[in-house]
This record gives sequence, structure tokens and C-alpha cells, in this order.
Amino acid sequence: MIISPSTDQSGLYLAYLDTTLTIRQANRDFFGKFGGSSTKVLGRSFCHLVHPNVRRPLGDRVARLLAGRRPQFSIQAVIMLPEGRTFTGVLTAVAVHGDSHRVAAVLVVIRARNEGEEREAEVETEEEVKEEAEEKKEGDEGEAEVVTDQEILEKEILMKVDAQIIEGMAEGMSTAALAERVHLSRQGVEYRVTGLLRRFAVPNRTALVSSAYTRGILLTDAWPPRVNSDFSE
Repeated sequence: MIISPSTDQSGLYLAYLDTTLTIRQANRDFFGKFGGSSTKVLGRSFCHLVHPNVRRPLGDRVARLLAGRRPQFSIQAVIMLPEGRTFTGVLTAVAVHGDSHRVAAVLVVIRARNEGEEREAEVETEEEVKEEAEEKKEGDEGEAEVVTDQEILEKEILMKVDAQIIEGMAEGMSTAALAERVHLSRQGVEYRVTGLLRRFAVPNRTALVSSAYTRGILLTDAWPPRVNSDFSE
């Protein structure tokens, strides 16, 4: 299956994945989101393009898709673009069957989010709900709760001073240096750091910085370290 230019539709971003979720083909709009170059997209794992908070629920649903438990699903998704930008929309994944009737690939379609589409994307049929309930009874851990893009951003949003402190810690700055940067006393900086440790549920500053990178809050391609503008006031 090849997604040719003739299948391009405005506002629809299509990608064709193999069973390892590696991107094998996509349409022009999809490439356009990544600078218009296919070399930046093809051969990459699709999971690496989605926000870390979405990877687990997406992975759980894809696993069911590949196992033949459902033909397709839709969820809210936050796609990580170059230069720390993000793109939100409704992601629909459809199983593509081969000659053996097994799932041979996955077609992903992302629609730009429009008002009224969020709830529609999260609705499952009664049969699907019953199926998931039965699987949980049999010991299946079940799917993580689907997190919408708005919930992700609201949960992770940082005050400007906290963003500056995280950037400074990632740069290796001392408490005294941080205090000078954000115009607080040392005690004030320690107070903010303690609050961040509690908020991120981590034991120390090193783990806090690591968590910030994992969540996509700190940009991986910036030095000095910089917080993604989507997560800072």
C-alpha cells in the first residue's frame, strides 16, 4: 500500500506504519508538518512523534489492534514537531490485513481538532466497553485512561519562575546562581524546588531534570536548556 499524492486531503495527515509502528509512507500534509522532508519521517518510530504522556494509552490500544481485538480506534493525540512545537488532533488507527488475514500494517489518520470532535473520538461502542471490562477481570491491566491534549498541557504548565529554575538545574546551576537568575533568595529557590519535586513525584533535582526531558517539557535539541513554550506561562 502506498499513500500517493492523490490521497492527500486538506486537514488530514496520513501515515502508513508496519507492525513495529515504523513509518513506511505518509502523505504530503504529514511530511509538511515535519518540514516537508520525508527523510525526517520515514523509518522513524511513530511512538517517538507523540507526546510521552500519550505513548502508553496509544501503545495499549495499538496492541489490541495488532492482536485483532478491534478493527480501529480513535483518541486525542499531541504530536511533537521540530523546534519544540506541537500539533493536536484526533488520531484514528485502522488495522490493515494481509493475505493471511492477520494485521500486516496500521494506517494512521490524524484530523486537525475541531470543536465538538473531542468527545466523539473518545466514545466507544457498548460492545467494546464490555470487552475491556472482561479483559480486566481476566487479569489484564487494561488501558491507561486516555489523556486529552488539553489535560496534558494544563497538568504540566509551569509558572515562568519554575520554568527558569528547571532550565537552570538542567544547566547545572547552583542554588546561589539560580537565586540570582530568578531574583529570589536561596530559601525562596529551595522552596520552589521542593514544590517541583513534590509535583513531579521525584526524589531529587537530577530526577526532576530527567523527568522534565521525558515529559517533553525540556527541549532535547536546545542548549542552554530551554523549556518548551507550550509548558510555560
